[in-house]
Amino acid sequence: MTSSSFVTVATSIPEMLETVKIDGVAFGLNLDKHATQKIYQFAIKNQCMEPNYPFPFLIDDLGEGGKLSTGHIPIRALVKDPLDCLIIRELANDQILLTLAQNYLGYFPNRISCHLTWSLATSLSSDQVEKCYPPATFHYDIAGYNFATAYFYITPVVDVESGPHAMFKGSHQKKALKMLLRSARHPVDDLYAYYGPDKMIEILGDAGFGFFQDPSCFHRVRPPIHNNRLLLQLRYS
Repeated sequence: MTSSSFVTVATSIPEMLETVKIDGVAFGLNLDKHATQKIYQFAIKNQCMEPNYPFPFLIDDLGEGGKLSTGHIPIRALVKDPLDCLIIRELANDQILLTLAQNYLGYFPNRISCHLTWSLATSLSSDQVEKCYPPATFHYDIAGYNFATAYFYITPVVDVESGPHAMFKGSHQKKALKMLLRSARHPVDDLYAYYGPDKMIEILGDAGFGFFQDPSCFHRVRPPIHNNRLLLQLRYS
């Protein structure tokens, strides 16, 4: 394995792994300032796509109210070809991340997918956002037998208006049968009733802050209100 040298961990890997097994998430990853800035610049300069919208655009194309020149107001923007960024390509094979993934999954991952995604500030109501942006609703991922994901905030997420990743701790292992038989998306009131409100956390951190998660837990993105949020996701399976 090779190391990108861009990632540091504030605690031991065994401690992180034990925490993920219990809570479904572990904190302590950090992406250095240079790498974070390079990824941000890549996202600014490269074209994005929004699912179900046919035209590529740049983040700087967004005008007043988040509108494009066509009048469309995108809710999210997926940066095209993120692995064209050398730093992201090196991060996908980072020794710390691969060690976490291998030990959590129980095998060496042979598939690594990467997404660099803007969640765009919007004045739309929560109901409007959830209709066109499924990740804004609590859900669990279904992507094979088992999988794990490393996330890094490329822009600061310092409060609930900045677009934090939210989740229910422990929900990767504990699900009612009806949760498995129904859609993977569930109303938040049902999750509060089943897990308790104390299990829901909103994950805050500065640019470069990272965490390792089992995305079979219930999670969502809270749409940002004032500033666009940029998130790097590396999925191992």
